[in-house]
Amino acid sequence: MQAHGGVLTEWDKLCIWKLIGLSSLTTLLECAIYHPLWVLKTRQQLDKSLTVSHTKQTFALMHTLVREEGITRGLYRGFWPGTLGTIPPYSAYLVVYQFTKYSLARDPCPTFIQSTSPLIAGIIAEIIALGMYVPVDVVVQRMQLTHNVGKSALVVGRQVLHEEGLRGLFRGAFIAAQSYMLASATWWLVYEHTKCQSYRFYDRWFAQRQSRANDHDDVDASAPHGNVPRLLHPDIAHRQFRLRAASWRELRRP
Repeated sequence: MQAHGGVLTEWDKLCIWKLIGLSSLTTLLECAIYHPLWVLKTRQQLDKSLTVSHTKQTFALMHTLVREEGITRGLYRGFWPGTLGTIPPYSAYLVVYQFTKYSLARDPCPTFIQSTSPLIAGIIAEIIALGMYVPVDVVVQRMQLTHNVGKSALVVGRQVLHEEGLRGLFRGAFIAAQSYMLASATWWLVYEHTKCQSYRFYDRWFAQRQSRANDHDDVDASAPHGNVPRLLHPDIAHRQFRLRAASWRELRRP
C-alpha cells in the first residue's frame, strides 16, 4: 500500500470481482436483517390506514402485520425487489469510490486534493449510487403500503410512472443526496486518515520492537556463556529453543 497525502491507495491491488461478490453478500445479509425494520418504519410514516396506537407502538404494529399477513408477506414485503435493486448501486458505489480516491490521491494532484480525496470520492460515488437506488427505494416503499398489497414491483413502478411521471420515481432524491453525501464524505475522510495513522503507528511500534530484539541479540552474542545473565526477548528465546531442539534431534539420529 502507498500513502499519498495521508491516504492509502490500493486500487492497483484490488480485485474488482471479489469486491463486488463480497459487497453483494453483505448487502443480502444486511437487507435480511434490516428489511423488517424498514417495513415497520414505512408503515408508521406513510400508511394512513393505521390507527394511532399502531403508529405509537412498534411491537403492536409488528404483531398486527404477522397476524394478518404472515411473516413473509407482512415483514418482508418487497424484500427481493429491494435487495436485488440495492446490490448494483452499492457495488457501483464501492468501485467508483476506490477508483476516484486512487485517481485523486496521486502525485499529479495538489496536496490538498490528495488529502481530501476520500471526501471527494465519497460524494461522487454517492451521487452515482443514488441515481440507481432512489427509484428502487420509491417502488419498494410503495409496495409496503396497505393499498398495494399483492402488487409486484413492476406493477407499482408502472403505476408511479402513470400517475406522477418520471419525477415520481426520483421523489426525495435531492434531500437524500444532501444527507447521504454529507454522511459519506465525513465517514470516508475520517476512516481513511484514521486507517493511515494506525498503519503508521503500527509500523513505528514494530520497528521499535525489532530494534529492541536486535539489541538483545547483540548483548546475548557478546556475553560469555554461563558468566553473564542472558537478556533475551521472548521471541529470541523461543527461536533459540527451537534451534537447540533441532540440534538435539540431529545428534540422536544414527
